[in-house]
Amino acid sequence: MGVGKTCLGISLIVEPPNPAGLGLLTHFAPLHCWAGVWILAGVATFTSAWLPFTRDRWGFVIASVPPTLWAFAYGWAGLVGDYARGMWVFVWYMTSHCGVIWCASRVPPEQDRRPV
Repeated sequence: MGVGKTCLGISLIVEPPNPAGLGLLTHFAPLHCWAGVWILAGVATFTSAWLPFTRDRWGFVIASVPPTLWAFAYGWAGLVGDYARGMWVFVWYMTSHCGVIWCASRVPPEQDRRPV
């Protein structure tokens, strides 16, 4: 998960996307700064992956920060009419990113769910 976040951040620097729907974020900082947030979150998430279960909780919290920020930026743009797809992208980020991170944080890695 951390490697993916880091790669996404780097890609935002190498070839910045169309900032449509991200006006709430770019109001505070340009996209290359938000790319740094993805990269730092990725490094922190990757680092925490090596900690024992429950001690890695801050890695999951940090992993949730960039997609949550982007989700709410897109959701806001959808609500105010700046980006028609905004609410759909909000739901996508909240389910495919934040929801998956939350679910992953709940299951101990050594837990075997196969029937005996």
